[in-house]
Amino acid sequence: GIDGGAFITSINRDGKGFSTGLRLEDVIVEYGGQEIQNAADLKSAIDSKGLGAKMLILRGNQLWQISESRDR
Repeated sequence: GIDGGAFITSINRDGKGFSTGLRLEDVIVEYGGQEIQNAADLKSAIDSKGLGAKMLILRGNQLWQISESRDR
């Protein structure tokens, strides 16, 4: 099973995350190939990988892979 992750508690409907498919209550469990256990892990992964890396998210009981750069 999935332990941890960064839980999405708010999202800007005009922002990049929403346009790539992120939704409220999604849980980001991987960013750019790096396992995410909490919000600090996500910030660290974004700092090292930059925006636009592929993410693995848990929505309900399903895993989804999305990329922040898919709208380009």
